[in-house]
Parts: sequence; C-alpha cells; structure tokens
Amino acid sequence: MYGLEKIFGLLIYSTLFPGTVFTIFLALIIEWVERKIEARMENRMGPSYNGPFGIFQPFLDFLKLLHKEEIDIDGGDNELVNYAIAFSLIFSIFPMLFIPWFNGINLFSYSLNLSFEGDLILVLVLLAFSSSIMALAGIATNSVYPYIGSSRLLHQSFSYEIPIFLSYLVPAVITGKLSIKEIYHSIIPSLLNHPIMIFFWLIAFVITLLSLQAELEKNPFTIPEAETEIVAGYSTEFTGRRLAFIHLIHEIHETIIVILTFVLFFGHIIPVNGILEIVMLILGGFLILILVGLFDTGLSRIKLFSAQKLLWFTTPLILLVLSLTFLYRGVL
Repeated sequence: MYGLEKIFGLLIYSTLFPGTVFTIFLALIIEWVERKIEARMENRMGPSYNGPFGIFQPFLDFLKLLHKEEIDIDGGDNELVNYAIAFSLIFSIFPMLFIPWFNGINLFSYSLNLSFEGDLILVLVLLAFSSSIMALAGIATNSVYPYIGSSRLLHQSFSYEIPIFLSYLVPAVITGKLSIKEIYHSIIPSLLNHPIMIFFWLIAFVITLLSLQAELEKNPFTIPEAETEIVAGYSTEFTGRRLAFIHLIHEIHETIIVILTFVLFFGHIIPVNGILEIVMLILGGFLILILVGLFDTGLSRIKLFSAQKLLWFTTPLILLVLSLTFLYRGVL
C-alpha cells in the first residue's frame, strides 16, 4: 500500500504540481505578464481583449498554433527535429521539480522531496542541454536561416553559460550548500550573519541579470533570432505544433530561470508557508522578470562579437568574486 501511495504521489508530483501541467500554465501566465509589462514600458496596451486584461491571449496563441498546418521541411531531418523539440521540452520542465515550492508536498501520507546536495548543478546542466538541443533542431532543418540562427545561439550560449554558472555558485558558496532548497532557506541568514558577503552577493546578482539577458535572448542579446537579418533565427522553418512547442519551451525556460534566480539570491525572504510561499516565489519571479524587461525595452541589439566580448569580460570578474567568497569562508 505504501509503495502504491509513493508511486501515485510521484505521478501527481511530476504531472500536476509542480510538474508538467502547472509548469505550462505558469509559463503562459509569465508570458502574459511579460507582454503586459513590456507593452506598458513602450507605451502600448499589450494583450487586452481575450479574458480579463487579455490574460487568455497566450493560451489562445498556443492553441491556435497547435491547430495550424505543420509543414515538413524538404531536405531536412524532420524526425530529428521532432526528437530535439521533445527532449528540449523534457529538459525544460524537469528542473521545475527541484524548485522549493514549500517544505515537502504531502500526497497520500507520503512527503515528496526530490532535493539533494548538488541538485543546483543538475538543474543548470539540464537548462543548458535544453538550449543546445533547440539549436540542434534548427540545424536539422538543413536551411540557411535556421542554421545561422542555431550557430549564433550556440556561440552566444558558450559566452553566457560560464558567467551565469559561476554567478549561481556565489550563493552556494555563501551558504556552503549545493542544494537549491538549502540555499533557499540559508541565503538570507548567511548574509545577515556575514554582512561583508552582501558585496559579493550584489556583484554576482548584477552579473546574473546581464547573463540572463543573453540566456533568455533579450536585448541587447537577441542575436540568435535577429528578425531584420535572419527572419526568426533557428525557428524560421517551423510551423504548427513545432512552432507552438518551441515558443512554449522558451517560456518554460524563462519561467524556471527567473524563479530560480529569485530562489538563489533572495531565498525565503518572507517567512510564509504553504500556498503563500508558492505565491511569494511566483511574485519573486515577476520581480526578476521586471528587471529583465527594463533591459529588454531600454537597449537595442548588439553584434555577436560585441556580445561575446561583453559576456567574456564578466568571467574574470565573477571568478574573482567567487575566489574572494571562498577565501572569506576559509575554504582556500
């Protein structure tokens, strides 16, 4: 009986909350919030007609693409494209299971908790795999625009992955933990006990925001899609369900990364539990999204070479910050 409860609980955990259904729903809500925020920043209305304040617009856009005709690509490996999109979707959703929504989820008398020491590394690797596999989908089309967009995506990812990985390690070093859940509960007490760490924390947070612009393909790092140059980048040849899921993967990736950033850098900043804790994490993700939106609407795209120079310039700085944080904690 205990085994059945465990299996059933894991199924609900992975499919309903905080798994696939909740992740997709939250990603589409995040898309609506982002579109409304950036529209207001640009003196536009944003989604306004479908549902209260246009909140149903992302859902209807997704459903519309699902019903559109899906056109196979002549000369491309369509089967590889489908596999790449499917695996990218899986790798995007799986990290959501490690976000500490609240202290254990009691389902059928079984408390589910996938957290373990080192899960931060696993989540960052999965998110990196998701982006790389999406580039593979573009290359598999054997078409010039997706190929160029995928090449740019890979070049850009090589530039931002190192600084963002090192930046996320700073909260881990400050707390002495590699578990997302442990960092979430320890980051604020650690900063209060060692105020000098706030300086290291602040530099890491600023570099994280810069790297997030590149990871989420926001200005000034919209290089992989660059509509005025290569149409829509790696997604140029995709239609119907493929295009719907590519957009969905991007929104899921953005949702997880903004919430993860809030979890690692701000932690359990407000002492709430249960449903209120879930709301706090979502609102925290909105906060990071607003900061990303400020850069996106206020900056224009730069060239690939300039982006690489800018992102690689941050690597020695964040390495220095990480080293000083290690030294302060007495590890080295």
